[in-house]
Amino acid sequence: MTFALAHPAVSGPVQVFLWGIPLLLVVLAFVPDLPESPSVPDWEVLLVAAALTALFLFAPRRLRYRLTPDGLEIRHLLGTTVLSGVGMRARSTAGRLGIRTFGAGLPGYLSGAFSFVSDEVKSVTAAASAGSGGILVGLPSNGAASPQPLRWYFLTPADPDRMLQELAVRGVVVSP
Repeated sequence: MTFALAHPAVSGPVQVFLWGIPLLLVVLAFVPDLPESPSVPDWEVLLVAAALTALFLFAPRRLRYRLTPDGLEIRHLLGTTVLSGVGMRARSTAGRLGIRTFGAGLPGYLSGAFSFVSDEVKSVTAAASAGSGGILVGLPSNGAASPQPLRWYFLTPADPDRMLQELAVRGVVVSP
C-alpha cells in the first residue's frame, strides 16, 4: 500500500527566491567575463543551473512510502530504505524538524539527519515533504549503549491517521 505525501507549505516569496537562483545562473552564463571576450555562454554555469532545476523538480517526486508485509519501504532520491516491522513503533507527533545535521533540505524534500523539536525525541532521520505535521516511526537501535532505545524516522504522509492504522494492522505498536 502506497501513501501520498503531505504537501509542503512553501510560501510564494520562498519559491520565487529558490527558482530565482537557477534563473540568475542562466543569465550570468551569458555575461562575458571581460569586455573583449566574446559573449559565449558559460556551459559549466548552465550545467549547474540545469542540475539545480532538475533537483528542485524531481527530488520531491521521488519520495514515496509503501507498506509491505515485512515493514515499510521509503523511496527517496538516492535509493530505497527498508524498515523492518520487527520491533517497530509508531506515533503521531506535534514536533517539528530542527537543524539539519546531514542530508538534503529542499522545498518539499527533507531527507537525512535532523535535530527534532519535541519533548522526548532529540534527533530523527527525516524522509519528509514538510518540517512538521508528521508521524514518528521508531526502530530498535543496534547499539546497546545508545542514548535513545529507538532510532526515529520522521515521515509526512498526507493521511497520517490512515498510515498509523495500517501499521497497527501489520502488528506495529502504535501509541497516541
